Amino acid sequence: MAGKYIDSCSFLPTREILVQWFQIVSASEAYLKVFWKGFAHWAGLTKDQYFAIVNGNTGERARAILADHVATARSTSAQEFVAQMDAAGIEAAVIHNSDCSTTLGVPHLPYDHTAEIARRFPGRFLMLAGIDPFQGQESVNTLGRCVRELGYAGLLVVPFRNGVPADHEVFKPLYALCQELGVPAWIHSTNNWDPRYPSDFSHPRIIDRIAIEFPALKIMAGHAGWPWVMEMVTTAWRHPNVYVEFSAFHPRSLAEPGFGFAPLLHFGKGPLQNKIMFGSTWNMLNEPMETILGQVRSLPGVTPELAEKWLHGNAARLFGLA
Repeated sequence: MAGKYIDSCSFLPTREILVQWFQIVSASEAYLKVFWKGFAHWAGLTKDQYFAIVNGNTGERARAILADHVATARSTSAQEFVAQMDAAGIEAAVIHNSDCSTTLGVPHLPYDHTAEIARRFPGRFLMLAGIDPFQGQESVNTLGRCVRELGYAGLLVVPFRNGVPADHEVFKPLYALCQELGVPAWIHSTNNWDPRYPSDFSHPRIIDRIAIEFPALKIMAGHAGWPWVMEMVTTAWRHPNVYVEFSAFHPRSLAEPGFGFAPLLHFGKGPLQNKIMFGSTWNMLNEPMETILGQVRSLPGVTPELAEKWLHGNAARLFGLA
């Protein structure tokens, strides 16, 4: 039954989107090994089969072989995915389309492709546009078209895939347009596993600087700033328009000693209770959406009223759905 939850960082596993996602994420060989469980699942391979491909071929050849498996193994139609959302009680899912063609050389899936899917299921998908920032004014024009004409809900920034930090000058015209249009910017706010780039390209101190320069910009700090969670908490506390979503981690991790999420769980019950948003990145967690949602509701000290804010109310307010 739809209408309960908003997933602030989801994934639509149609064949075209799935293949592009794999090509982008696997552009760094390290990701093939760190996140092997998710990749092996989507490629329909056992652990042994997967690592036989990864370890037995050059990086480029391994990616090509795995991409062929991903293209045929587990894709899901948009209609089937919406049915899964209904079964889990998910009202809307935030999905994205990324253009990393300049830096990664990955062919770009047209923004119209994702927009057409969203048009077939009104209100179910909130789209974020991952813009190639190196196209100058054309980058700004593309974002404007995505929001004004195609119905995109905001911007997606994963800075290490562009080889620059999140506060680099190339992103600022995009932030300025988001601020003007009143739409949020989701910014990757955790470490990255690509050894070619500094881990702190989107450290909370960089989010802090962006929020100072663009005070009216609505910022979604993706992946909760881990492992710099205390810094992320203070950044969100300082700035009224900085929100935090904790996708890419099993929600039960928020309560695991030593994992690093204790400040988020603690302050998320108090001064940040209207700033925390649930996001799953369920495609990398290898658990049913219902299980992931249940882990949020089962966190210690999370009351039904607080769970409603984290799982629906805060995101609804940010995206203007409340």
